[in-house]
Amino acid sequence: MVSSRELRSGSGRRCISSNRFKACLSTSTEDLPTKKSILTSPENMGSDLFAYRLYYDSTPQVAQSLKKHNGNIVAMDWRTKTPGMAERHRYDYSYDGLNQLTTAKKMRWIPGCANNCTEWTNYYEGWSGSYSYDLNGNIQTLNRAGTLYYNDDQLSYTYDGNQIQSIADNAYGSNKANGFVDGATAAQEYYYDANGNMHKDLNKGIEHIRYNRMNLPEVIVFSSGHEIHYLYDAAGTKLSKTTYPAGGGETTTDYSGGFVYNNELLDFFAFSQGRVRKDGSDWQYEYDLKDHLGNVRATFTENNAQADLLQADSYYPFGMWRAIPLGKMPGLSYIANGADENTFTYNGKELEDEFGLDWYHYGWRFYDPAVGRWWAVDPALEFISGYNYVGNNPTLYFDPDGAKSQNCCPPQWGLDYAYAHKTNGAEGIKQLQQLKNAEATGTIIGVGAWVAPLAVKYFGWKAVASFLGQEILETSFEELTGIPILLDPTDFIQLTYKRTGKAVIGHMEDEYWKFAEEIDASVFHFDNWDELLEQGVDMTALNMEFLDEIIKNTDDVILSRANKDIRAKSTLRMEVDYLLDNGYKWSDETQTKLIYDPD
Repeated sequence: MVSSRELRSGSGRRCISSNRFKACLSTSTEDLPTKKSILTSPENMGSDLFAYRLYYDSTPQVAQSLKKHNGNIVAMDWRTKTPGMAERHRYDYSYDGLNQLTTAKKMRWIPGCANNCTEWTNYYEGWSGSYSYDLNGNIQTLNRAGTLYYNDDQLSYTYDGNQIQSIADNAYGSNKANGFVDGATAAQEYYYDANGNMHKDLNKGIEHIRYNRMNLPEVIVFSSGHEIHYLYDAAGTKLSKTTYPAGGGETTTDYSGGFVYNNELLDFFAFSQGRVRKDGSDWQYEYDLKDHLGNVRATFTENNAQADLLQADSYYPFGMWRAIPLGKMPGLSYIANGADENTFTYNGKELEDEFGLDWYHYGWRFYDPAVGRWWAVDPALEFISGYNYVGNNPTLYFDPDGAKSQNCCPPQWGLDYAYAHKTNGAEGIKQLQQLKNAEATGTIIGVGAWVAPLAVKYFGWKAVASFLGQEILETSFEELTGIPILLDPTDFIQLTYKRTGKAVIGHMEDEYWKFAEEIDASVFHFDNWDELLEQGVDMTALNMEFLDEIIKNTDDVILSRANKDIRAKSTLRMEVDYLLDNGYKWSDETQTKLIYDPD
C-alpha cells in the first residue's frame, strides 16, 4: 500500500498525493463572493485530470446589464482529461424570482468553429434542461435533452397537494425510452402511506415498499418478482442491503464503518480521498476528485507513478447521470475497460441501481434524480413541499444527509452579496452610488482600484477588502487608502504569527511587541489598531484565532508581567485563562511563562 494525503496549495488547486505520485483537481472561481483568486482553469489545466470554473454574476459572454447579484451560480465550465473527450463544457443557468433553476443550457467550446456557431456554442448540442414549478415549489414540468437538442425527457407532473400522482413523458418518438422510465399511463401512478412515504410506483414497477418507524424503506417489492431488503441500526444507519432477483441468486452487501462487504467478502473500504478496493490478490487505491457540490467528477488510481483515470462522471442539474437505459451520458462520462464502477457519485452518495430503482441514499431519505424529488417527507420541514429537493436550486445547494439543504459556497463574511462592476472611473462611482442609495449595507463590493476609496467610505473596509483579490489591484488600493488588502481573517494572523515556537502576550502599556521583535516571537499587534477598529474589524475574534494558532502549534507563551500582576477582567487575563483551559501550564513558580502540557 501507499500512504496518501490531501494537499491544498495556495493557488487553490486540490491535489491528492501518495509517496509516489500526485494528481490534481483545478478549480477556478470567477466573480465568487468569497476569497478571490484566479486559479488553474479548464482552458489551462496542464496535467490535471479535472478542472472547473464557477461564475456568480455573469460569464464573459453575458452583457453587463444582465449580470446577477444574488449569489446564484450563473455558469459552470468544466473539462475532464479523458480519452477522446477532453473538450471544455459549460452549463449556463437561469433562475426565477425565488432562485429556483429554470434553465440549464449546455454549451461546448469549439475553437474557431464555423457554420452558424460561435466558439461557445449549443449548436446541435444536447444535455440541456428546463424546469417550471407551482407556488409550493413542486416541479410542474421538466425537460432534458439527450445527445442532440431533442428532448429525451419532456415530463409533466400531476399532483394531489404536494404528492405526485402521475408523470407523463411527452418526448418525441424513440427518445421517450431514454432517461425517465415512463412505464405507466394511469391517472394515478404513485401511492403513499399515512406518513407521506411513496409506497407504490407503477412507472418503475414497484408493487410495494414497506417502511420502518424512521420512514426508511425496509422491503421493496417489484411486480417482476425482484425484491430489495434493507437493515438499519437504531440511528437509521444502513447496515445491509440484500437483493433477491426473481430467478434466484441473492446478493448481500454489508456496511460497517466505511467497510463494504459483498456476500461476506470485503469489497472495498473508504478513506478520506476515495476507497481502497480489492484487486485480485492485492489492494488498489482509488481517488476521487469532486466539484463544489461534492459530486465525484473523476476517479483515478496509481499506475507506475502516474494517475490513471478509471471513471469520469457528469450530471444534469438535479443529479440525473444518464440519457439512455443502463448507459451514462455519452461524451460527458467515461469508465475504463475492466474498471469496477464507483457508485458513490452524486453529492458523494451511493446509487441504489438494482432492478432499475436508481435512487441515491442520503441517510434520512432516498432521492430520485430522474424526477428531481424525494419520495419521503422532509424531516426538517425546510420547504413548503416536503418532497422539494434543495429548494429547486441544485447548482448552489446540496443536502448532506437528506434532512436539510446546505449552501455549497457561502460568502466569506456571511453577508448578502451584491457588488459593483470591477471598473474604474465614472461608471464604477455611479454603480457604488446606486448601491448606497439602495441602502445595500449588507453587501460585498467588488470595484476597481481607483474606485476603492469611495467603496470603503460607503460600505466599510471589510466588505471591500474581502472581495479584492487580484494582485494588480493590491498596490494601488493600499497606496490610496493606507489599508492593506487582507482577504481572509486568517491573513491577519499570518501578519503576526511566526513559526518560531514562541509567542508573547501582555498589557498594552508594557509594549510587549517590542520584546517579541527582539526574541523573534509571534505577537498579536497592529500599528493601525484604532483604524481597524473604526472599520469594524472584530479584533477580539481575531485575537482568539491568534491564540488558537498558538495552541495548535504548542508554542511557548511568554508574558509581559507575572501572573500576580495581571489586572482582573483585562484582555491579558482572558488570554491567560483561555490558554490554561486549553492544555497550558505554568513553567515555573514565577508564572511568567506558559508551556503546552495537556497531561
